[in-house]
Amino acid sequence: MFKEIFLFEIKYRLKQRLFYIFTIVMFIVTALGFVSVSKQYGNINMNSPFIIMQLMLGMSMIGVFVITAIMANAILRDNELNTHSIFYTKPISKFDYLIGRFTGSFIISFLIFWGTALGIWCQV
Repeated sequence: MFKEIFLFEIKYRLKQRLFYIFTIVMFIVTALGFVSVSKQYGNINMNSPFIIMQLMLGMSMIGVFVITAIMANAILRDNELNTHSIFYTKPISKFDYLIGRFTGSFIISFLIFWGTALGIWCQV
């Protein structure tokens, strides 16, 4: 049952515009921030590990809010739509349900952060 819940969460997230908006925003902010961070440290090469680490650190701070929005939606969606009682009456184990939802949201968050990595890759 874990597989069905996991795949449902992935498919549901990929149909929403919010996933694509977050990914594009992370890409654009990273691409624009890469130039400003690299100019700040004059003698260091643009593709040095230090510059990439500084940019990933800044994007991780923004990403905390993105991950919160993604994970909170997965938790609250069932209660808002009053479907949580249906899930608890079906033969779904609590582990499969919670871990399936968490893993699906985690993978989507990971894909959103690929926008950051892609923004750095395009600038280097």
